[in-house]
Amino acid sequence: MNIENNNRKTKTEKIAKSLKNAKWFIGIGIFLCIIAPIIATQKAFRESFDFSQTGQIGDTIGGITAPIVNIIGAILVFYALKAQIDANRLIQDQFDEQKTDELNRKKLLYITEQVNIIRADLNDFTFTFRKDNYKYNYSGADGIYELLKSIKKGGDHHVEYQEFLNQNPKINELVNLLRIINKQIKIVKSERISETDKDYFLSLIKYQYDSKIQQSIKAFEKHKRSKQETCNGCKQKHGIPDEIFNESDRIATNLNG
Repeated sequence: MNIENNNRKTKTEKIAKSLKNAKWFIGIGIFLCIIAPIIATQKAFRESFDFSQTGQIGDTIGGITAPIVNIIGAILVFYALKAQIDANRLIQDQFDEQKTDELNRKKLLYITEQVNIIRADLNDFTFTFRKDNYKYNYSGADGIYELLKSIKKGGDHHVEYQEFLNQNPKINELVNLLRIINKQIKIVKSERISETDKDYFLSLIKYQYDSKIQQSIKAFEKHKRSKQETCNGCKQKHGIPDEIFNESDRIATNLNG
């Protein structure tokens, strides 16, 4: 913004300088138009420069001042056109700045809405299970923690791993939520907005990630499926799907990178 203000100030100064130069040339032209006939109609020190006997005084004055007036007029037209062109450029620059400001405003509004959606999705994430005829409902960070706690063994000997995933749609919901967060981080970083705005939005996302996701996922790091030994009973690995940890790691990398 300071650079734009400096550029506008420079262009305004150029316009003022052009007008000032034009005033100087008007003054010089008036002075020459007055002094030239007086000088030219005086008796000269040499006969070849003597214009005092060159016909009627009006014709002499007109012949002397006409070229001066024409030259001054041409110069004034040049400065007038230059000042007009500079003024038009200044107006166009102001119009372009308004368009840029409006575009930035829309970008900031869009990013704000997306960050609010992420916050709402995290708060609305729920996990419910029944035990001893009681129904337990958890939401937000507690919901994520309880979900991971319930799937840390990743199925049993009687269920194929893919079937286990299909029976737990909340796993896919959590993975997609992590992907959305990761995508939003990339959008914020790639958008042409100020660094201050980028830092602000990234700090909001980081707060949501650190406080509601990261700690829960880290708590179950040892239950990552790829880290488990192959089960002797069903010849497959059990544990929490790697996608959850991988997406979480990508978020942490992008936030800190």
